Amino acid sequence: MLIRAGEHEAIAETRSPLPMGTVRDVTGMAAAYVVARLRENR
Repeated sequence: MLIRAGEHEAIAETRSPLPMGTVRDVTGMAAAYVVARLRENR
């Protein structure tokens, strides 16, 4: 699994000559987690 954090062009670039596996966007995952926790506490 390749974990990516941020939106800078050097970080957001996920193309590679070698397959690295599944790409995950840490920023999006963290945002989804926070929203889910906030909804639970209502």
